[in-house]
Amino acid sequence: MRRTSETRDDGDDAEWQDRECSIETLRRSIEEMDGRMIELLDMRAGLARRIGSMKRRLGLPLLDERREGIVLSMIESYPLKNLPGHGARRIFEEIIAHCRGAQERDDGCEHG
Repeated sequence: MRRTSETRDDGDDAEWQDRECSIETLRRSIEEMDGRMIELLDMRAGLARRIGSMKRRLGLPLLDERREGIVLSMIESYPLKNLPGHGARRIFEEIIAHCRGAQERDDGCEHG
């Protein structure tokens, strides 16, 4: 719930506005970051599709559990300050699954 002057109990309008502004600034920064992450995820899926096409041409299986394990181990060993390693692993498990899906659905044509 957004606090208004009627619900605020600190009595300091300027301080409250500073906090509101700071929260909005941080939220805008998060939104910008989210946009960059989406672009990077889309690029990652495109690379995965290309790898899938190459694997098909070479007669290799699409699923490479060894490679996925290497990626997840790398993610867990990354020095993070704010996100627990198991959280990063779970996020990347989902990313890998979706990129694998992009490989499986690839028809060899560029989409976009």
